[in-house]
Amino acid sequence: MNPGRMLRPELMVRGYDLPETARELARIISRSGAVFDRGGPCKVVLSADGGPPQAVPLSVQGVVKEAHWLARPVKLNSEGEARAITLPERVAKLYLDPCDWGLPPLKGITTAPLLYPDGTIYSAEGYDQQSGLWCASVPAVSVPDQVSEEQARAALHLIRSTFRTFPFADALMAPQKGDAPLGPDLSVGFAHRDLPPVATPRTGALDCCSLDLRRRYRQRQAGARHRPNRLWHRPQGPYCRPQRR
Repeated sequence: MNPGRMLRPELMVRGYDLPETARELARIISRSGAVFDRGGPCKVVLSADGGPPQAVPLSVQGVVKEAHWLARPVKLNSEGEARAITLPERVAKLYLDPCDWGLPPLKGITTAPLLYPDGTIYSAEGYDQQSGLWCASVPAVSVPDQVSEEQARAALHLIRSTFRTFPFADALMAPQKGDAPLGPDLSVGFAHRDLPPVATPRTGALDCCSLDLRRRYRQRQAGARHRPNRLWHRPQGPYCRPQRR
């Protein structure tokens, strides 16, 4: 048994004030760090087959189990002594009723390293408070503090070539020849006009091939609404039958 469970706080269940018991349970659960808010209380459950974990919403039975794992529900008997009981389901239902649970938000689960705005790479396991993401099976990333220009060029070329055809929704025009399509986030301070155009979240620039295909599709769709049917032509006259071209 976990030694920490022997120090569980008592959760007093008062039959005449169950909402107060539910509020006290919410305070205990919010301090545990094991339950998160994702449109409702949920827990991160590991996959049995080694896959990524899943965010499972808490049910009434789940709240009861969580309450007994984190606290000791007790109730005063006729002699005024605290007696251990099973948490009533009414208290669990009151807890699940939409309210301010005080839980940390869970925005998603990732298996990739996180890149902070200051350039710091986060690759630890578990919940990341800054991003609100749960990190699982994140590979370790080793980046030197000082990089050469050749290393920066190679890294930039890898990013640009990997995402060069990603169809960003804000792509409005193709980059012109000689332009630098990279935004300020990926700029590394050297000329990169010799690299292929790439899509970036800031600029929305796509490679010329993808933009040309999309432009042709839009022109073909627009022209189809204004041209006559190419397959059949109906000559004028009461005795003329349609002739296939």
